[in-house]
Amino acid sequence: MKLVNKDPDGNGEICFWGRTVFMGYLNMEEKTREVFDEDGWLHSGDIGKMDTDGFLQCTIDPESMEPTDNLTQEAIRFCNDVGSKSTTVTEIVGQQDQAVYRAIQEGIDKVNSEAVSNAQRIQKWAVLPKDFSILGGEMGPTMKIKRHAILEKYKDVIETFYSG
Repeated sequence: MKLVNKDPDGNGEICFWGRTVFMGYLNMEEKTREVFDEDGWLHSGDIGKMDTDGFLQCTIDPESMEPTDNLTQEAIRFCNDVGSKSTTVTEIVGQQDQAVYRAIQEGIDKVNSEAVSNAQRIQKWAVLPKDFSILGGEMGPTMKIKRHAILEKYKDVIETFYSG
């Protein structure tokens, strides 16, 4: 492991080397070339610095980890295609944009029509104000969902599924 392109505070990009680290993207040679340098070091894109004891401290930039409120151009096109003028997550969730919710329900209905049993059908759903994330507490560092944390955090939303 090494840090490259360090700033005056010692923060730099975290790089790894070794066959056990990462061999590349399957059938994606161009993408693989983008993340490896000429010496075979994998550039993670993550920033960190070494502390005084020689331990790596990962610097987390909340701006890069938390999704923004603005929709991507693709999402805005989707909204326009279904008759919505929403351009932010807040507009969709806060105002319960009926055009978007209707389009989601139509997609769910289509998937449900092909399900072979009720167990495979989506019964209830909700649009949450934010994506699950590590910083939000819904995911662990390996991006696994923390079910208990989600059940606790969204208890009120889940309870509406079963109340009437």
